[in-house]
Amino acid sequence: MANNKKNKARNVKQQIREKINKAVSEAFSGHCADFCGGVEQSRMAKRGRTMGFRVKDSSGKCCSNIIWINPEYEGHWSVDWIKDAVKKSNS
Repeated sequence: MANNKKNKARNVKQQIREKINKAVSEAFSGHCADFCGGVEQSRMAKRGRTMGFRVKDSSGKCCSNIIWINPEYEGHWSVDWIKDAVKKSNS
């Protein structure tokens, strides 16, 4: 039973990564979302674990600060959402 919960959580996170990567590439041509090891999950969050990513250009330069997201969010990861999140992270 525990393995099923872990697999479901892993699948949800993978789906989120794919959706965010797609939205980032549409919002910023030649850019991608980088979910990197040390910042991918925060155990310090008040509402359980969160995920974080940065937007990077094709040369690997970070174009945003870390954008924290809740894996339980069931809304849409749209281009507008990504642009707004990047704008807020950099202000």
